[in-house]
Amino acid sequence: LKLSRRPSSWRLAIAVHAALGARWAALSLLALWKSGTLIVTFLVSGQLCAWSLLVVLVDVAAFFGLAEVPGWRSAVGGSAVAAIGVVLVAAILLRSPVIGQHLAAGTLILGALVCGLAFCCARQTRHLKLYYAWAITESLLGIIVAYVMQLAASYLLADEHRRIDPNMKFLYGAFQVLLVLTWISAVVQVFIVCLFSRHRRPVEELVTFEEGSRAQELLATAGQESIPSAPDTRAAPPVRPWTWRGLVAGIAIMLYMAWLLVGVVGFLFLTASMPGDEISELSQAHCIGCFCRPRYPSNITVTRNVKYGEASDPHAGGRKQLFMDHYRAAAMNASAAPVVVLIHGGAFSGGDKETSLLEEEGMELAKHGFMVFSIDYRLEVSKHQLPQNGAVRDAVFDAKAAVRFVVKHAAEFRVDINRIAAFGSSAGAITAASINFQRQEGDSGNEGYPSNITAAVGISGCFWPWWASSRPSTPITPWFDVHGDHDYIVPPFLPTATYYYLRYLGLPSADNRLVVVPGGKHRPWKMPVGGRGEAPRDTLRPHLLAFLVRTMKLQKQPCS
Repeated sequence: LKLSRRPSSWRLAIAVHAALGARWAALSLLALWKSGTLIVTFLVSGQLCAWSLLVVLVDVAAFFGLAEVPGWRSAVGGSAVAAIGVVLVAAILLRSPVIGQHLAAGTLILGALVCGLAFCCARQTRHLKLYYAWAITESLLGIIVAYVMQLAASYLLADEHRRIDPNMKFLYGAFQVLLVLTWISAVVQVFIVCLFSRHRRPVEELVTFEEGSRAQELLATAGQESIPSAPDTRAAPPVRPWTWRGLVAGIAIMLYMAWLLVGVVGFLFLTASMPGDEISELSQAHCIGCFCRPRYPSNITVTRNVKYGEASDPHAGGRKQLFMDHYRAAAMNASAAPVVVLIHGGAFSGGDKETSLLEEEGMELAKHGFMVFSIDYRLEVSKHQLPQNGAVRDAVFDAKAAVRFVVKHAAEFRVDINRIAAFGSSAGAITAASINFQRQEGDSGNEGYPSNITAAVGISGCFWPWWASSRPSTPITPWFDVHGDHDYIVPPFLPTATYYYLRYLGLPSADNRLVVVPGGKHRPWKMPVGGRGEAPRDTLRPHLLAFLVRTMKLQKQPCS
């Protein structure tokens, strides 16, 4: 009795499919190349390492459990390996950003439906039915995910003309290659299933023996409980020595598996909780100086629609004029006041400088002695929630032009050009955090003046991740962000990645602040969260002021 062997084409096909599974992990190498840090790499692509790991485990389980090694131990071992992979990926899916729980539920439902269909229709062993279900589910889910990623990249990496940004064509090409390899993987998976269906034979096969005396012995023992098998007179196959090719292949496989395991473990560890400080754990803000208290509680003047520049806007059909609102205390007579530039949110496609959140914070900062400028910027016309790379770049260009305008008219506004901070919410917070990472200045006006900022404050913001390969020409900007851990618009993994990326660039912990609002959604600032009686802003304003005073070196500035 023996286990029937699969044809060599099956072994080749399963090896090719396992190799194609590395396409997901290849994106993690791309993330490492762009960011330069393992922490950010595993945080944003650890779930892709888990997918590649699952493909390898299931293919190994199928190879040894269904094809090559006889006996129930191999089947149980193969099932155990596959089960471990499924559990790992389920844990990864639940922690994946934005749609983790929905994706996990959809995957389980799809897998259950396909598994039921396979058990009802396929006339194979139980293990083969499970493999059929896995093959169909993995192929369909892979095609859907790869297509969604390619579609998202076509929006995120586009410029203002809705063409792929020239600096992003390599990234976009990587997502296109991923989609093509996913289709190839699905075809190989179908080929494997067809081979199983065609070549599957009973495990036990009749053994033919030599005629003559051996046949007589077989008849003589017909009354026994079992028929003895023919002696195996074949010589044992020679043990092949290791070759340099085999050694290199073995080392490469071990390194590949180690990378996948480290990526999965790193992702699970990094997503267990957000870094930074929870709002309930903040101690009393330690703020020193005149700017820590509202010195001008009343009579704040607002000058509306001060033109600070203009820029080309294809959506407007020409040049778009850019305006700002100026907030200042009427009684303030400082000769060099610190500046805060406010940037509104709206997914880079909506919003304006008269948003209530900005107006309230502008008034509050002006009461503490800051010169405040709330700006408008170019918006994209998009039906999608995903911002385009060109829209983010234009917003940063316009914000830099606003900073240059303030510097240009410093004597008129009586401001200190070395103490300028940016404060934004949502899209404005992304713009504020990304200003010093954009080395180009754009054409929004006021050329020839510096545009760097000394601090960035955000509500539900992050650094624009597609610029991770850029290094700021100035010292790393101190960053303060308030984020809800239930934010589905700017998912928590983005500020987490920003926090670790800035730490990798050398930003001290005191200047790298991420405050987490448990239960908070997008822009957790004005409304009470999680049963708290007060709004988060009531707790966070003193900490925000202390951050600005320290990073802008205002502790010893004279009171005016």
